[in-house]
Amino acid sequence: MMKAKIEKELLNMGFNPIHVGTIYLEEMIYKVYCMNKSVSKINLESEIYQEVAKKYKKNPRTVKSNVVKATNAVDTEIFLSKHKMNSSRFKLTPKLVIWLVIRQLE
Repeated sequence: MMKAKIEKELLNMGFNPIHVGTIYLEEMIYKVYCMNKSVSKINLESEIYQEVAKKYKKNPRTVKSNVVKATNAVDTEIFLSKHKMNSSRFKLTPKLVIWLVIRQLE
């Protein structure tokens, strides 16, 4: 149930469901959500990428690379307009996406 809500939020943000990085990101968000810990206090490199890599039998660097590619593929102009944000220096990052999705779920 929660994973379906996470997937819906990612799709609303403009993530492409066929990117493997989107699938990894969905799993990352679920893990962070279940940790019940502030996103800012989580080290994605040591705490999250490792777990997702084990689950999917991939190298953590591959998981990170795919997540970054999926994040970079999101059209930031559409994202900004959907979220009523305006910034010429806006950079969508995996950690920001995790924070935004969890905030929407609460």
